[in-house]
Amino acid sequence: MNQLITRRAPAAGFVALLLALFAVAHATGSHLGPVAPGMHPGAGDPATVGEGGGHGHGAGR
Repeated sequence: MNQLITRRAPAAGFVALLLALFAVAHATGSHLGPVAPGMHPGAGDPATVGEGGGHGHGAGR
């Protein structure tokens, strides 16, 4: 039984470390807000597909 606990301890520590890192990243992202100014979920016009919509895909050739 002692060997089972000893083998699982590193895995449990790794999972705890991952959870802590994700929690810190989520808290930081929530605190800082959107990446770009004026960026809000559901705001603005939807993206269009057509002429001039392909940035860097040979549209200016």
